[in-house]
Amino acid sequence: ALLGEPRYLSMAPDALRIDLDDALTSIQVKNYARAQCDKNAQLKSCAVLCVVCCFAGACRLEAAPPFEIRADGTRITQFKKSLTIFAGFSNVESIDTNSIEFKNAVARALQDAAKKHEKNSEAIYATDTMTPRLSCSPISDQDLTLILKKAGCYDNFLPYINPVKAEPFNFPFENSLSPDTTALLVIDLQRDFTDAGGYMAAMGYDVTPLAKPLSTVAKVLSACRAKKIRIIHTRQGYRPDLADCPSHTRQRFISLCGIDIGTTTGPLGKVLIRDQPGWQLNDSVRPFATESIVDKTACDAFLFTDLELILRTWGITNLIFCGNTLDVCVHSTLRHASDLGFQNLLLQDCCGAVSPSLHNAMIESVQVESGIFGTVANADDFITALDRVC
Repeated sequence: ALLGEPRYLSMAPDALRIDLDDALTSIQVKNYARAQCDKNAQLKSCAVLCVVCCFAGACRLEAAPPFEIRADGTRITQFKKSLTIFAGFSNVESIDTNSIEFKNAVARALQDAAKKHEKNSEAIYATDTMTPRLSCSPISDQDLTLILKKAGCYDNFLPYINPVKAEPFNFPFENSLSPDTTALLVIDLQRDFTDAGGYMAAMGYDVTPLAKPLSTVAKVLSACRAKKIRIIHTRQGYRPDLADCPSHTRQRFISLCGIDIGTTTGPLGKVLIRDQPGWQLNDSVRPFATESIVDKTACDAFLFTDLELILRTWGITNLIFCGNTLDVCVHSTLRHASDLGFQNLLLQDCCGAVSPSLHNAMIESVQVESGIFGTVANADDFITALDRVC
C-alpha cells in the first residue's frame, strides 16, 4: 500500500478498503481508525494503511476481508486514487499509477511525511496541498521501516519485507523481494551434467542426483517468469580449438580420468566443448528467447564473463541460485556474488551434487557464521513468497 502497488493491500492480516466517496477530514479518519482498533484488536495491524489514507485527507475507511480483490477492480482503483491525491496530482483519472513518475512521487511524499512525523507526532496527519514531485529516488528501506514502526505494525509487515522463509535468516535480509531487484541464476543445467552419456557420466559418476533437481527448477522458472523475475542461465564449455582451456587442465583429465577434452567423444559428442549436444541446456529447463545466457570456462560464472555487468545494468541486488553442481560451479559463483555485495538465496532442492554428504556439506558451508555467503531455502517457500508479494 505504501508504494502504490495493489499487492500491498493484503499485507496486513486485516486489509482496508479505501474510498474517496465521503469527504472526511484527516482528524475524522484518524478517529474512525482508532475506534475500529478499539472495537477489534485484530484491526491494530491496519494502522499503517490508516496513516496512508490520512495523507489524502478525503477518504473513507471500510474493513475488508484480507486478500480480497474484487472482480471489477474497484478496490485497487480507489486506493490508487487516494495515493494520487496524496502524491499531489490533481488529475486523478488520467494519471498512470503504474508509471515510475507516480511511484517516485508517492515515495517522495512518504519521505517528507516521515520527516514531518519525526518533528511532530501529529504532523503525519496533515492535509496540506502537495505539489507533484517527479524527480526523486524510490523510498529507501530505512524510511519504509521508520514509517512502519511509527505506525506500530512493523512486526506484521516483516514477512513482506523479507518474505522468503530461509535459514539462517529470511530473505532478503534488507531490501524487498521485487522483480526490479531480483534475478534467478540457473547454473550449468547442461546435458553434460544431467544426462547419461555426458561429461559427468564419462567421469564415472551416477548422474541421477544431478538430474533430480530439474523438475523443481522448472517449477521455479515458471514462477519467476510469471512474476517477471529476470533469469540468467550459464553454460560451461571450452572453444572447439581449446584456446581457452589451460594445458594443465587438459593433461589432468587425460592422466587421471582418461578423458581428452576436445577429442574424447561420447553419445553426446565431445565433452565440455561448445556447440556439442552435451553442451546444450537440458530441454526441461530450456531458456526463453528473452532470457540471458552467459557462457563460461571457469567454475565461477563471474570470472571472464559479463555477468556482473548485466546484473549491475539491471539494478539487481538479490540473487537466487540453483543448478549444477552445488559443490563446484554453484558454490564458486555464490561466494563471488557475496564478495561483490549481492544478497544470496540458495534453493537447496534445486541444486545437484554427486552424493548426499557433499550436498549437505555445501549447504552447511553457506549457513555458517550467520549466513556468511547467504541463506538457504526450499523452492516451495520461495515460490510461496513470490505469490504473496510480487
